[in-house]
Amino acid sequence: MSQFGPVATATEPPLVGYCGVKSLCREHLEMGLFDRAIEFYGPRTGKLRLVMANKETATATGKNTAWKYAIYGEVSSMKETDAKGNAIVYYDIYVYMKDTATGELVWNSRDKLSVDIKRGNTGR
Repeated sequence: MSQFGPVATATEPPLVGYCGVKSLCREHLEMGLFDRAIEFYGPRTGKLRLVMANKETATATGKNTAWKYAIYGEVSSMKETDAKGNAIVYYDIYVYMKDTATGELVWNSRDKLSVDIKRGNTGR
């Protein structure tokens, strides 16, 4: 996710609206962690200038003249159990970037991660 598509090759860092990452998971996820990661690491790349944004207005074609691009995403999860009864949760993280002038999807990224949850010892 650190390349940010066409932003990585821009000669001058464009202004990018960050519209948030939406959770599609059944369990509660602290989505503010994604927001803080983008806020922290995005500008440190030196490739973009970042503002917090609203997806509905930022991605509507021609509605925004200040931002060149809008970034938004989704997180979904799937839970499985291994042979020992341990739960494994898989998270799919999708991040998209649209050109706000044309509405064109110019970049996307999909990352997958898993979390192993070990069963507690109940004395058996």
